[in-house]
Amino acid sequence: MKRKSFFNAEEVNAVNEWVLDSHNSNLGAMRLRKLNMAKGDTREFSMSSCESLIVPVTGKLIIDLEGEQGMAERFDAIYITNGGACVITALDTSEVLVCEAAAETSYSSVFVKRNDITPVVAGNGCYTRNVWNMVAPGGVKAERLILGYCESTIDGGWTGWPPHEHGGNLEEIYYYYDISGLVLQVASGDLQGHVEVEAAKSGDIFAITEGLHPIVAFPGTKMKNLWFMSAVKPEDRDFGVIRVDSACK
Repeated sequence: MKRKSFFNAEEVNAVNEWVLDSHNSNLGAMRLRKLNMAKGDTREFSMSSCESLIVPVTGKLIIDLEGEQGMAERFDAIYITNGGACVITALDTSEVLVCEAAAETSYSSVFVKRNDITPVVAGNGCYTRNVWNMVAPGGVKAERLILGYCESTIDGGWTGWPPHEHGGNLEEIYYYYDISGLVLQVASGDLQGHVEVEAAKSGDIFAITEGLHPIVAFPGTKMKNLWFMSAVKPEDRDFGVIRVDSACK
């Protein structure tokens, strides 16, 4: 059964802990929680047969990652491996995304500062964008999870182009941020057939399990989103596991 894939910011922010998983979407390989933390709030994370990514999208956090302390600012990332642990404390009112996936292997837990990552320029022309690969193949080792950011370089530009899908190998979640207007998100379908489209704004969340999913921004607007991916099978934790629409190669 096809379940809901698009969740607006008003729905997500209506509770202190919002959950996206197999109960309200078609996701099966990952789940997402959005936490609204007041100043001084503390959360403890202990991984058992799973791994996690923690990202503050507003505010700042004091972190204790397996004895190593630091401060996580907006869009920094904390990867906690299977068997690892982390404690976060909000320095001020903070919104935090927590993405989790099943895991059997243990690697090294890692704290990644966004300012330490050099963006890669992808695409060209009207679909040029900057991409920050925060926790990704070829960098941070993990069993299933991947994290990055994408920002279009021109107003009204495309991202996720050429249109592609992950063929049941990877699931993906988008979180849109700092969008001055609206973007149009292709939610599913094939460019030769039926296409569903959603208008997205900052704070909205989109779960992707199948279908093409390019995005185009309104005039005067740049698209910006954070994306989590989870491999359905550990061997599929690879950016190359995609099918590009043949009409747009």
